[in-house]
Amino acid sequence: MERFNMQIFLELKSCCDNLIKNPSKDYACRIAEVASNIPDKTMHDLSAYCLIPIITILQSNTSMTVKEELIRTMRVIIRKTRITKLKIFFNIYGSLLIQIFDKEQPNQVILFHEELKEAVALCIKDLIYQSNSDVIELLYTKENVLQLGQGIFLCLTIARTEKSYSVKLAGLDAVMALCHIDDEMGKSDIIMQDQVANIIMAFFPGIIGGLQEIAMGEEIQNHKITMIAIRAWGRIISLVVHDKDEEDAEEDTLSIETLVKKGCNISTDMSHSVKYNGKCDIEHNLKGVTRNKEWFEAVAIKLGSCIKLLDQVRSHSHYKVKKELVESIRLILENCRRNMKPNIMTLIDYLISLSEDESIEVSEKAHNVLYTISETYMQNYDMKSLIDLLEDKFYSLLTKLPTIIRRSNDNEQLVYLNQFAGYLRLFGTQRLPHIMRSQAHMQRLLLALVYIMIIDCNNVSLLQTTNVKDLDDPAYFYGSDSWRQFKFIKSNLCKEKLITICKLLREFGDLRILIDTILELMMDVPQHRKELSLLLNWILVSAKDSSSSYLYKEIVDFYTTQEVWYLPTEVTEDTPLVQAQSNIVQCCLLTEGLGLIAQNLQHDFDRYLLKTLYLIIERAGSGSSLISYIGVRTLENVAKTQQHKTIGDLLRANVDYFSYHIIMKLRQINHNPGVFDVIKVVMKYSRMDFLPHLKGIVEDVLRQLSTPYRQKDTYSFLKIFHTFIICIKTLINWDDIKVTKEDIRTTSNSSETIILSLLEYYNAKKIDEKMEDDFEEIESDVKVPNTELPEEINEDYSDPSAEDKSDKKLPTHIKIIIEVMKRCIHFLPLKDVQKSLMAMQTLQEGLPILVEWEDELLPLVHQLWHPLIDRFHDENVLIINHAWQLLHVLANISNDFIRSRTLREVLPSVFQFLTKSSKESINKSSVNVYKFTQTYKSQYELLSTLGIIARLLKLREHELWQILSNTQLYLSARQCTTLQACCVKLYKDIADYNGDIAWVKCLSIWNSKVARIASDATFDMKHLLIPDASPSNEYYKNVNEIIKELAKLPKLKKSDALVQIHTAYPWSNKDDIKIVEWKYPLTSDQQLKYKVYKDLWERQYYITSGEKFGGDFLVYPGDPIMFHSQYIIQCKRADEEIPITDVIAQCRLSCHVRKTLVFATYHEEEDIVKYQSFQWTECIALEDS
Repeated sequence: MERFNMQIFLELKSCCDNLIKNPSKDYACRIAEVASNIPDKTMHDLSAYCLIPIITILQSNTSMTVKEELIRTMRVIIRKTRITKLKIFFNIYGSLLIQIFDKEQPNQVILFHEELKEAVALCIKDLIYQSNSDVIELLYTKENVLQLGQGIFLCLTIARTEKSYSVKLAGLDAVMALCHIDDEMGKSDIIMQDQVANIIMAFFPGIIGGLQEIAMGEEIQNHKITMIAIRAWGRIISLVVHDKDEEDAEEDTLSIETLVKKGCNISTDMSHSVKYNGKCDIEHNLKGVTRNKEWFEAVAIKLGSCIKLLDQVRSHSHYKVKKELVESIRLILENCRRNMKPNIMTLIDYLISLSEDESIEVSEKAHNVLYTISETYMQNYDMKSLIDLLEDKFYSLLTKLPTIIRRSNDNEQLVYLNQFAGYLRLFGTQRLPHIMRSQAHMQRLLLALVYIMIIDCNNVSLLQTTNVKDLDDPAYFYGSDSWRQFKFIKSNLCKEKLITICKLLREFGDLRILIDTILELMMDVPQHRKELSLLLNWILVSAKDSSSSYLYKEIVDFYTTQEVWYLPTEVTEDTPLVQAQSNIVQCCLLTEGLGLIAQNLQHDFDRYLLKTLYLIIERAGSGSSLISYIGVRTLENVAKTQQHKTIGDLLRANVDYFSYHIIMKLRQINHNPGVFDVIKVVMKYSRMDFLPHLKGIVEDVLRQLSTPYRQKDTYSFLKIFHTFIICIKTLINWDDIKVTKEDIRTTSNSSETIILSLLEYYNAKKIDEKMEDDFEEIESDVKVPNTELPEEINEDYSDPSAEDKSDKKLPTHIKIIIEVMKRCIHFLPLKDVQKSLMAMQTLQEGLPILVEWEDELLPLVHQLWHPLIDRFHDENVLIINHAWQLLHVLANISNDFIRSRTLREVLPSVFQFLTKSSKESINKSSVNVYKFTQTYKSQYELLSTLGIIARLLKLREHELWQILSNTQLYLSARQCTTLQACCVKLYKDIADYNGDIAWVKCLSIWNSKVARIASDATFDMKHLLIPDASPSNEYYKNVNEIIKELAKLPKLKKSDALVQIHTAYPWSNKDDIKIVEWKYPLTSDQQLKYKVYKDLWERQYYITSGEKFGGDFLVYPGDPIMFHSQYIIQCKRADEEIPITDVIAQCRLSCHVRKTLVFATYHEEEDIVKYQSFQWTECIALEDS
């Protein structure tokens, strides 16, 4: 063992000698490495030999890097030994302090070198830890007070001023070690604790002030720094201001109330009883002051301001900081109850606030401390209960709480709301009802909450409205509670705490007194009725037991009174905007309150259905999107309480009640304007089994519209019609686009049209074959021209579609829609814009439903036409816009039925409007105010849909050319950009329908507006697609875009294309013209058809191909656009024999399609064409048999 010690000694000696000769970082590290491997006992014996050179070098002018490493080496040595002599302690202590001391600096700490400061602070902490009890006893004496003060000051300054987390933490650890309050220090030695307190008291103000500054730092600093500072703050106060056992017994028995009054009467200007004259001897003062009664009283008063400043700490975001604050308050209340008497109530207030913290760990710990403190004070027989003492503080809080909430941030607001809730929980069922029995206190409590909960209605919009389509998804969706915004409270945690406060009032208070007081205040203070309603609703949320159900009747009766329920929600001369916004929120709160009552009562709410359900439905149909949203949500809650899955099920269970009341209220519509909202909701959630009741409502409205004195309510009745149509479309799952899709399917492809014609012909032939099988044994005589089909056969071969439609019963909803449409047509020409627009909107929604009932639809279209045409000549552009939208619907459902009328009576007015308005939209940018005008909206609508309507009406090239010519002005770059885009879309739509006419028109515009096109064979479309051809031209961009789009169309092979030969071609030359020999007609069949065609043409008939009906030609008495064909012409040679079976088959086919079969023959001798027609006649042979 001795040999081992000697080896260690020699190795350490070599390292120390090298360090003394050449102080360097490497030698210091070597000593630390060797020392760390030496046993603690051996190191203790050799410590003096190692420490002396290190101390010596630290006192020299060595570099800071070497000193930093030396201090780390010293730490290693100190932690492996024990300090047994005070002299060695001060040698090390002094050498450490001098490393960070700089008298030139304002705070006397060196600048920079954070690692050195951290090492010094940690070494001081280890030095205290490794000192034995004898050294500690000698250290904490009056003689050493200055030296301790220097260390505490420097370490506290490091903790206050440094930015590094580890350096600040090392400084705090050193301060706690020097003050003997660290966790490593034994606290069982009361005498030693008192001795340390007598020394630390000399620096008590500075230490408390420094720790408080650190604790109140911004939250950007690490929460552990704040937590350690609060821990040190509480332990320092508990150590220095600890109650002494030798206090008078009389002082022990004084009540808290007396102590508080006595403490509050002490002048805050008193510092201590000692007055100094002349110069102040700091050393004398530090060594001479003692902890006596007067000193404790003065310290308690001074600490009062410090404790109040810590108010912001309880609103810290990290729960560990608040938990440490609770622990510090516990230490002070347990150990300093007498000496800190002026501050006890403040500290208890903090505990009450922290007992309602959102962190469970913090709240439970605060609850336990409060319980312990209450039990401790209650043990004194002459003391009043802690709860009694807190009542005055609670009343004081109620007075100042509104002001505090309005001036505080979110965290501070939560702290005071926690304090409010903590008081209520402490009072409990024993004290809170007693407080509520005082009317003054009860009103003060409620008004304090009302002033906190001021609702901000500025974001409530009156402009956004809802309709029947938006009940499931309101246009202005507010979310679950986002519409309920407070003026002063923004944090969700604070809002949840307010709900908790209402729950505590319900749980611990007298519910009867609470509700009666709220209802009384709602009548006395109407300007705060919103806040009181919200307060009552939140109280109802927590009232789940059935014991309070008797109070619901009073609430329901109050909510549904006329003056409370019906509030003006529109801005008028008597109702300003602010009041209207407030009323909307109030309506929502009242409706929501009924829903909460329904949730509490569940099925028992059925006793209030007759009184409330109609009112709730009225809210659900309100024009205000917010009120409608809350109404629908309330209806859903009521439906659930009545065991209904949906709102529709709830309404079905009460349909008789609604239909009766709706009809009754419609007859007094002036006094019941909300009945329209009810109808809207009932129709929205109706099912097909509702139709009889809806029919009764609509029929009653139709009857009232026929009454002259009801004309003033026309607009409201038209709204009911519109709502009914929307409802029917929902019930039958109507899809507005199916008609358009079918039309596109049948007309978009010419090949497909031919195929469909062949299929139709094939089906007709199949029918004919079936008929022939049935009558194959019957012989019929054919007479020309007076032959008729037998009656039985005539019945079989009459128009089957007409028979089906005559036998087909119209559904109930179709009959109602037809009546509604007829009535709306009467209101179309009214000068009242609002009524006319509503009539057009109703027609626009209802007419497509009749698309499958052509016999009823087309007469309506015919009746509608003339009133609609007049609308296109109206001066109001809005009327023209809606008239065009209705025309779009007509084109969609009747197609070419209105083609000639549209061309003759509508399009000229439309072209005139587009030409005139194009001058107004020139040089209007997309952000210009012009886009908000009705003229712009009408231009947009016309240009967007004109191409679609052209396709629906099956317009020909000439009409398409007129459309393109009258809209080409909007291809100019000077037009509004959105209108340019609409015009480009128009050209593309027409190109999809008829690409040739769009192509020719684009070339014409290019040739006349952009650049001349070569008139010879050198023309190539590629020349038009060059980007830099004429980019500055106003038509270049849009026309070029259309041409590029046309270039993408698939190219047809020459063999598959119908080639149109133009008689005049501006870009061809003489060399391109070739003489073609015309050989038609060549064959005898061609010559026959030619003679027949020529003869019919000369007779002023219109002729088309008859292949679709098994003939050669179809003959029309007039324009095929206006008339149906009357004759099916079959060309036959004069000597050609026709089989009787072919005659019968062809006659049956012509009869089936309601046309006359005609055989045409050419007689060369007479050079004339003769015609024979066939009809069915009675079969005499059949009758005789």
